[in-house]
Amino acid sequence: MVSENICGGKCVLGMVIILGIAILGILGNANAATINVPADYPTIQQAIDNASNGDTIVVAAGTYIESITINKSINLVGETGAVIKCPSTPKTANLQESSHTFEYIVLIAGGTYNASNNTYYGPGTINVNITGFEINGSNNGTGIDTFVGILARNAIGNISNNYIHHMYGPSENGSGEQTFSILVYGNSDLTVYNNTVKDFSRGGIVANGDAGTLPDPVIIVKNNVIYGNGLENDTGWWAENGLQFGWGASGTVEGNKVYNCRVNNPSWASSGIIIVDTHDLIINNNTIVNCDKPIGVEDASAAWGFPWNVATIWNITITNNTLDKNTYGISIANNVTNVTILYNEITNTTYDAIDVWNYGYGDASPTTITIHYNNIYNNGWGLWTDSHQTDTVNATLNWWGNAAGPYNATTNPCSTGDGVAGNVKYIPWLDA
Repeated sequence: MVSENICGGKCVLGMVIILGIAILGILGNANAATINVPADYPTIQQAIDNASNGDTIVVAAGTYIESITINKSINLVGETGAVIKCPSTPKTANLQESSHTFEYIVLIAGGTYNASNNTYYGPGTINVNITGFEINGSNNGTGIDTFVGILARNAIGNISNNYIHHMYGPSENGSGEQTFSILVYGNSDLTVYNNTVKDFSRGGIVANGDAGTLPDPVIIVKNNVIYGNGLENDTGWWAENGLQFGWGASGTVEGNKVYNCRVNNPSWASSGIIIVDTHDLIINNNTIVNCDKPIGVEDASAAWGFPWNVATIWNITITNNTLDKNTYGISIANNVTNVTILYNEITNTTYDAIDVWNYGYGDASPTTITIHYNNIYNNGWGLWTDSHQTDTVNATLNWWGNAAGPYNATTNPCSTGDGVAGNVKYIPWLDA
């Protein structure tokens, strides 16, 4: 049984830097004001409530125990030492795009607010830049549902140079409620860059669509550092994912570093980057080390029901990434089409460097999978496709760790290069 959850973990079987305002792309108008906290208002929320669209709020060093709501177009800038610390009972909100109730430290909410059901819904975006904060969750998620450091809906702008940590719930570890560092929904167009996140149970930086007809986020996730929980001794933790795009969210994932996303569960895998039921993504120049699975491009099985059964995956480009010391490699699964894997360095994987496969629940298998100019070596195995794979995987022009090419039991049994098995075209290969 697979429970419904926000992230796309899949069955395996089957730092704080202050930017000058001039380089933020800061919003503004001729009458924009600069508001200082605590000089002008003692709390960040009071400053937001009294700001006008285009104003800049500068927060001085200090600890501000608040759960803040941003519902207008502003710039929120933390000076060195500015800390937003989660109160013992954070605020909550519902979003039109999700069935979950969210506890949050920072909410960026465009659209309309319905106080009767505490829900943000409908069109309308706001322009927000938030930069330079330490956001300390204090492990204060109450366990009601989902706990988030920065939650954004219908937001345009930047989330940058923040350090987000201690984002657990009552268990103070990776079990219990789902928790996220940064989570984006709705008609959002954001650049999320230069943040460092850790201590989350479910997702580091995540963009999710609604698996329906509502607008989906398009975001750039760039130059962030994400630390997973490592391999815990306990069982029952969530399989945390460093970066996720799901259910219609699209964009670019570039220059990020993801470490130690692992889970102690033989049936699940934590991913450095996971792509679930979405399309049109570029994954470029990321470094992923010591994760269960560095990159998963996996169409969830329709047999699992909503939201897994409403979309497939297409047009994914994976280039110039460094994947080292992971348990599994790149996973391409189920109804996935047009995936291009180029110029990646995939090394020291315990098992397969690349898998192209099917969960076995009756879903279609991957098609149009192109794998060229990669360095694939020192792995337990190179490339494996399962018996369902009728569309030939084009994996020519790769380096397999030996000038004689990849080992194949039938067609190249004398080579000691990383092995290839299944419906794969691998000749010619790179010999140096």
